[in-house]
Amino acid sequence: MLVGEFGARLPLLVDAGSYLALVAAGLLIRTRRGGSRRADPAATGPGTATTGWRLRRDPLLVVMVGTLAAVIGAVGAINVIEVFFIRETLGSSTTVYGVVTGAWTLGIVLGGWLFARLARRLVDDGALLGAGLALLGGCCLAVLASAAVP
Repeated sequence: MLVGEFGARLPLLVDAGSYLALVAAGLLIRTRRGGSRRADPAATGPGTATTGWRLRRDPLLVVMVGTLAAVIGAVGAINVIEVFFIRETLGSSTTVYGVVTGAWTLGIVLGGWLFARLARRLVDDGALLGAGLALLGGCCLAVLASAAVP
């Protein structure tokens, strides 16, 4: 929307400011990494192997991460051509493109907020995964519906 109203300079400055804000936010995050590890004398001994966490050991998590990566990759690829679809194929202005992109972002934010409320009620990992996959399917349906615009 800013490009449609003010040209490219102002949106690029706003974008640069948002990236600087992300860097500042990242520097303000406190974590508990580092420091010394205390070994539990009862858990260590000859023949005791300590192995780190591995993603492939949790089949439910493997499915979730793989599906999420595939959907993000597909939607990300569609985002590349979305500007040409909206601007050239549909003949819309840069402002309309901004409204469409803003509506998508607002939908993601509101959906995430609503899903967080629902996720607190789901105690079973399988149910939580199913709900997450349903949300990903909804995103895919929204992209598919945009392709049906005459």
